[in-house]
Amino acid sequence: MTIQLLDTVGSTNDLAMKAAPSAKHGDTWVAEHQTAGRGRREIGGDRRQWFSPPGVSLYMSVLLKPAIEPAEAAGITLAAGVGVCEALSGVPGLWLKWPNDIFIGTKKVGGLLTEASTQAGSIESIVVGLGLNVNVQAQHIPKDLEAIMTSLAIETGQPLDRLGLVHRIHASLIKWSERYIAAGFDGIEDGIKKWDKSAGRRVQVIDPSKSREGVAKGIKDGSLLVRFDDGDEALVFAGEVKLIP
Repeated sequence: MTIQLLDTVGSTNDLAMKAAPSAKHGDTWVAEHQTAGRGRREIGGDRRQWFSPPGVSLYMSVLLKPAIEPAEAAGITLAAGVGVCEALSGVPGLWLKWPNDIFIGTKKVGGLLTEASTQAGSIESIVVGLGLNVNVQAQHIPKDLEAIMTSLAIETGQPLDRLGLVHRIHASLIKWSERYIAAGFDGIEDGIKKWDKSAGRRVQVIDPSKSREGVAKGIKDGSLLVRFDDGDEALVFAGEVKLIP
């Protein structure tokens, strides 16, 4: 496994996907700054652009070459999220918001974007991208994001060593991803129980056809269990989930 440290790139995920055919499982690309970083696709729209101030955040993409079926690929996102949380376990209030966000309290501190390459119905590689606000200060955050975004430095009151974080996160992300690859959700159930703190939080679930509100009951088998206000209780497999203040 190699870790490449880069200056300014378009997207570390794009670099990893391009290099995937000849790269090895666990190879990683880290950039000081991204000009085309992106998040999950919005319902009915384009992908969000990730807030990417240079020199104070962490942008990295890890290449995985798992022997799993395409239907199992989505679970890698949760496994990677557990890995990131484990690497940051000393940060108070940290939790994993389904399916791909890292939160501190009610504010987002990081996000994951997982992209798979398939050939003839089989997984060839999966790239796990992470954007993490590390040493971002309050004055860096746009006014329209102040209520929903934070950083590790803001929450801990001190700057953090980003290179040290890279190595800790890399090792933990690989560990938890490989646990999922080997045993599915059974292999990461303890990590999900530890870092899933969604139960009891009011959420809005948005899919292409409708928007519904309810109370999250926690993550079950990779999906989010929600009791909706109309009394219906259902597993949310896809869509956008927002916290309701």
